[in-house]
Amino acid sequence: MNLSKKLWITVTIAFLLSLIGIVFFPHISRYMDKLREEKKHHNLDYLTNVLLQYYVPEKIHHQVLFYYLPELALEKLYGTFPGTIFIFKSNIPTQGTEQEKLRLLEEKISRIKSHYRSHGYPEPFFAIDQEGGNIRWLDYGTTPFPNALATAEANDTFPSGKITYHTGYYNCRELKQYGINWVLGPVADVVLDLSNRAIHARSFGNDPAIVADNVMEYLHGARDAGCMSALKHFPGHGDTRTDSHYALPVIHKPWSSLITQDLFPFIKAINSGKAPGVMTSHIVFPEMDDLPVTISRRWLTDILRGKYHFNGIIVTDDIGMNAMKPPRWAPGYARTMVRSIESGADMVLLFKDSPFYYRTAVEDFFRISQSPQEKYLRKRIQESTRRIIRMKLTLGFLDADLVSAYRKVAKENPQQAEEWKEQLDFYAENNEGGKNARAVYAPVYTSGNEVLRETARYSIKKVYGKTSIRKDKSICVMEKPEGNFPHCEKMFSLYTPEPITKYLQKNISRKQILIHNPSGRKALSSVQGIFRIPRRGPIVLYTTDTMLPAHLWKPMLGNTDSVITTFAGGDFFEQRLWQCFTEACEPPAALLRY
Repeated sequence: MNLSKKLWITVTIAFLLSLIGIVFFPHISRYMDKLREEKKHHNLDYLTNVLLQYYVPEKIHHQVLFYYLPELALEKLYGTFPGTIFIFKSNIPTQGTEQEKLRLLEEKISRIKSHYRSHGYPEPFFAIDQEGGNIRWLDYGTTPFPNALATAEANDTFPSGKITYHTGYYNCRELKQYGINWVLGPVADVVLDLSNRAIHARSFGNDPAIVADNVMEYLHGARDAGCMSALKHFPGHGDTRTDSHYALPVIHKPWSSLITQDLFPFIKAINSGKAPGVMTSHIVFPEMDDLPVTISRRWLTDILRGKYHFNGIIVTDDIGMNAMKPPRWAPGYARTMVRSIESGADMVLLFKDSPFYYRTAVEDFFRISQSPQEKYLRKRIQESTRRIIRMKLTLGFLDADLVSAYRKVAKENPQQAEEWKEQLDFYAENNEGGKNARAVYAPVYTSGNEVLRETARYSIKKVYGKTSIRKDKSICVMEKPEGNFPHCEKMFSLYTPEPITKYLQKNISRKQILIHNPSGRKALSSVQGIFRIPRRGPIVLYTTDTMLPAHLWKPMLGNTDSVITTFAGGDFFEQRLWQCFTEACEPPAALLRY
């Protein structure tokens, strides 16, 4: 065979091998990835079994409890070991300097963790609503991030599109330094009812795709910072004006609308595998089930677990809300807990300031679970306990317990210890557990405040009316008419409308009227009075208030009037708005997405 023929055969074989590689490599790669994931799942299952053998069995099933612990005081646990402790503005330190309060908070959380370990139980999750905007229960020692709506608007405009990721990342990283490791968010609700005051600016908007994208970014950031998170409020609290804190919301909607609107962000996040938790809503969807989602087997087991294969933790919203208040769905809180666990929930949140409710409910719940006829309830409690332990392990919260369990077995059974060590080594190499937060995007920002500045910069916008801001002297109406404002010729209070009303009635002025950040219903009434007075100059109203959204002002505005908003409060936003007026800047145009 001559040289040229050999070369031709070699080239042909190389070409065919390359072609085979191009065609089959993606399949081989996916297959190898699948094998690695299966091995990781097996590893986590194995180590979960190890820990369940290590922990004291007597009260390990208390993992299904989600408790508001008054004052974070050990004596108010009353001998229980709930799987999660709820952090709220009323049970964190409030006296002393900021540093003193933070130090005391860390000490209390550390003491609780030590208490659990000394009794042979896994340390609890410490969970908090820290969404940003008005929902920020730890309001010292943390960045006052904006609400979700402002974040989404800024994320859409900011060049890198990473503001939502950084909000989730830095929010969680700040909380973790004090021992808080579960952010009850992000809100995945799509706000479709404009009068929805329960959710409103807590949501990323009214476009399901935009909400879903921001939810994914937030989850990614939170996970990289090493936090537990939970999508809420499944399957969506955005299309009702009824607040479940006070009454039972009922949403009439076919399945075809639910999956393209309310459920869309939840489905996308669950399918991605990035959602470690889901919080249920206390809402009835009559077309699907006559029961609230929190106690609906159709929603939690058939749909969430069955149809969408969600394997994370299902936690209820507070069953102490009026929507779930006994005896509407059950004769007491214990029976509500039973119905929820049997329906598919893993954890039940009971937030009552009085420990009496908690003690009574817990005692009754576990007494009921020991009844001979409650075999299914006991099975569900065991399943949920295992799932919670596995999630804590996955997130890297039980590493110290793994080491202690290994040392104990190494002394008692060296042969078994060898097998354990092999599994521990694989865990250490393949499961980051969120411990080493990846700083892939960190160079963009140096702190949470940098995220805040960028959000303020990119979420300023005109939402209605013509931009008629002028640099000349204006009549300013604000909450506190104090201080030096060079652009204000006269200043009046929002909350005492008589002086401004009398002034405007006597002086039909061409002056521009600036209304600064009206907040609350009293301010709304005052502003309505100003709009009714005849005038020649424009009114420019700007707001960072989430409770009085811009669309409420729309019917009052004339051709030359404007409303400008950032959808979120905070000093950075206020400064940016003032700058916009004093420099007569043109805010970027944007659609009102809610």
